[in-house]
Amino acid sequence: MKAELVEINGVHKICINGEIYNPVSFRSFWPQPNTVNNFEKHGFRLMSIFPSGILCSLKVPYSQFGEVWEGEGKYNWENLRKQIDMFVENAPNAYFSLMVHLDTRDWFLKENPECSDTFKYLAQTCGYQKWRESAARFMCDLIDYIDEHYPEKVYAVFLFAGGTCEWYTSDDKGYYHPLKEQVYQNWLSDKKTKLPNFEELHNTDYGIFRHPEKRKEAIWYWRFHNEIIRINCNKPD
Repeated sequence: MKAELVEINGVHKICINGEIYNPVSFRSFWPQPNTVNNFEKHGFRLMSIFPSGILCSLKVPYSQFGEVWEGEGKYNWENLRKQIDMFVENAPNAYFSLMVHLDTRDWFLKENPECSDTFKYLAQTCGYQKWRESAARFMCDLIDYIDEHYPEKVYAVFLFAGGTCEWYTSDDKGYYHPLKEQVYQNWLSDKKTKLPNFEELHNTDYGIFRHPEKRKEAIWYWRFHNEIIRINCNKPD
């Protein structure tokens, strides 16, 4: 499959195998067969699939099909097939964007107690190489499986992690964490640097603005916070 963004008369479109599609997609965390079918009947050809076993902030599963990522290199492919088969049956002409949920699972946190839950504490964990490698393996294995069993169906891949699946750190009030401090020191190339405390991180001098010299530690930290998450968005491994 060849999928790319193209510009036609100043408007961006999606080109899949030479055919042009408007960049409008059906997405639902709890898709129902009749809804999927109705969207296809009304001309929608782009849809999203979301294999996930994570609970959302409402404490209900993001996906009603069940967890796929059950351990390091261990997958419940049946749960994945249930979701994709429902789409294929009700929208046989659709192409899919794959939403890969990279957040730490309970089994990973149990095996790595030094690691924080990325769904809430993303900035504390996104520099943790073991999670990065495990998440990258899951992503690659997931794509490989779909390519093998559902060829020519996936036109795009989106990586999800953090609060609301949008790479937010829901809770970063300056809590100390040794993993975060180690990554912060590496980022600054200074092994003696300590993480700023809550007061240092949140004090300002001119309304919402900080004095660039007096508050340089806070400025460094918030730049690190954004950069370390950006790096994970671009390259999970």
